[in-house]
Amino acid sequence: MKKISFATALFTTMALHGTSFAAVTAEEAEQLGKNLTLWGAEKAGNAAGTIPPYTGGLPPDFTMPGWDEKAGRYPTGPFDHEKPLFSITGANMEKYKENLTPGQMELLKRYPSFRMNIYPTHRSIPWKERTASFCKKNAVTAKLTANGGGFEGAYECVPFPIPKNGYEVLWNFNARPVAGYRSINNISNYLVPASGNKINLASYTLDFVHPYHDPNKNTFEGIHVEKRIGRFYDPAAMAGQIILIWGSSDFNKMDLKTWFYTPGQRRVRLAPDFAYDSPLGLYNGAMTSDESSGFDGNPDRFEMKLVGKKELYVVYNNNRALFAPIDKVATPLVRNPDLERWELHRVWVVEATLKKGKRHRDSRRTLFIDEDSWAMVATDYYDQAGKLHRTGFFSSLPLPKFQTYSFNDMLLYDLNKREYITAAAFNNPDSYIKILSDAPADMAKWTSAVMESVGVR
Repeated sequence: MKKISFATALFTTMALHGTSFAAVTAEEAEQLGKNLTLWGAEKAGNAAGTIPPYTGGLPPDFTMPGWDEKAGRYPTGPFDHEKPLFSITGANMEKYKENLTPGQMELLKRYPSFRMNIYPTHRSIPWKERTASFCKKNAVTAKLTANGGGFEGAYECVPFPIPKNGYEVLWNFNARPVAGYRSINNISNYLVPASGNKINLASYTLDFVHPYHDPNKNTFEGIHVEKRIGRFYDPAAMAGQIILIWGSSDFNKMDLKTWFYTPGQRRVRLAPDFAYDSPLGLYNGAMTSDESSGFDGNPDRFEMKLVGKKELYVVYNNNRALFAPIDKVATPLVRNPDLERWELHRVWVVEATLKKGKRHRDSRRTLFIDEDSWAMVATDYYDQAGKLHRTGFFSSLPLPKFQTYSFNDMLLYDLNKREYITAAAFNNPDSYIKILSDAPADMAKWTSAVMESVGVR
């Protein structure tokens, strides 16, 4: 993969560090807020003018017809009035290959129906002033723990706004300020076989809290970077099930923890196998535990190498696909390309390679992470023979009133089975995303004891 040139000599130097654990100097940190945003994105646009400068994202007073913040519905995109600049198909993809992922190129080769409509680029992701105020301090105080298994010495902003290696980029992704301190999602998840028939995998509400972004504190003293509790209501066979997940800021101290409540058994059980490449039962085994969001859980089985940055066409400002009725979304072989919005953005590229002696379904993964949001935008998965067998794309939804964004929409293509999952989206009429960043959160709510006390069929 060819790397693009960086805006400053600083970024060129960083790309050469590979997986070194060198600290950021105070002099380097002074770049933050100048030619870099406080969280580490390049402020300037690209030389071609196809990526604009960053000017703060969508302002708090921005709104669109059809948005219903009370109901948590944002079905129209902020730039829906625009027409595509051009489209990429299997016939012309060679012309654009420097800005395509291997997964995109494989889909373009395989499926004539796969098309990428390219729109003007908008750097629309906003950041809260408070969150950004911690970035420069984090840059010089944060450090990785043993073997890149966690981080410490940071709070609220990403820990490593000037990353030196792949582990730091991954931990920025894990600690990004997605949906603020607390949010509630009612989401849909569907499997679409080659026939185009949709299979409802699960519909549930997810209540998130991010202790790392607690607005009532100024330091992060715990280990739980995130907690989420999900309550299933559809299909009927899953109704009443509850899942609780505790995310960790340091897997050397605490691994990812997951509990399930099953109405038939009326008890809560800890699920120690809910990790790595174990198939997820709630997705009928069509997704592994660590595929969620692109890469979820302990990175200890992989070497994380920072390749550098690259300009790629990625899904962005993709409200239409996130909120469209599933009957319009689910088309044979590929998700409806008329609904997708692709834009050119700069992304960090990390190669995750399976360590010698470790076991996993994938021999390596390539992670593509947006510079403005630190959210995953694409992932390529390679099997033990080194063959690309899965590819994924992920959308972030700007929420300007709250000066944050929601990380939703897991679109995963299985190239062997010729099927795809469109998950964590809002394709049901009652789906929503609600931001409760200023609401107090009783941490006792995210415990296994509460799961059992409220569990009913």
